[in-house]
This record gives sequence, structure tokens and C-alpha cells, in this order.
Amino acid sequence: MTGLCQLLIGIGINTRCDDKAMTAVAQPWTDLYRLTGELSDRNVLAATLIRHIMTVMATYENDGMAAFLAEWQQVDAMYGKQVVLTTGNHQRMGRASGIAENGALVLETDHGLELVSGGEISLRETAS
Repeated sequence: MTGLCQLLIGIGINTRCDDKAMTAVAQPWTDLYRLTGELSDRNVLAATLIRHIMTVMATYENDGMAAFLAEWQQVDAMYGKQVVLTTGNHQRMGRASGIAENGALVLETDHGLELVSGGEISLRETAS
């Protein structure tokens, strides 16, 4: 966690989906065509996305996560929500409270604020 690391970025973008084919998807979905009303040139889209990712990665390399904290806070969909943190075979519950300058999740638990640098986060299921 303190040394050199490699990053693998995987991104899936629905450009135009058939309603019938997407009936098996058990969650909300959309595609670029529905959002823009235009068909996207996939090569142009891929080149634009790669160029943007390279710019963001250069900023991250130079300035770290601090360069992105304000933007992250504006779009953090989990902020203030109850979550379940799974690490290995252990689970803990808490409230997501943003991220720290090092990129760690700030998790508010019964024991106070914890910085979490690894694991899987999911929204906590609540009984109706």
C-alpha cells in the first residue's frame, strides 16, 4: 500500500442497447443513445475516454487524490449511507463519510471514524 502499484482500469459503456436483450439485466441501465439521442462513433468515444484517463492519471501521479477530493465529494453516491464493509470473511457495518486525502474510505462506526483502504463496500439492506 505504500509502494509502487499498477492499475488496471476496466470500463463498460453501453452505446446502444436493445430493450429485449436488456430485460435480463436485474438493475437500472441506460445507454448513450438514450441519453444523447445520437449514435456514438465507438472509436472516437474510446480515444476520447483514453485521452481523458491519461490526463487524470497524470494529475493523480503529480498531485495525488487531493486534486480530486472536491469533485469526489460532489458526486459521492454513498456519502451518509449505511454500508457493509466486507474484508475476507469479516463484515462490519457503518456510515460512509467520504474519503480521506489518501483515497481511503472514511467509515463511521460505533467505535468512531475508521480509514478503510481495502475490502468491498455495499449498501446495507434495510428491512421495510
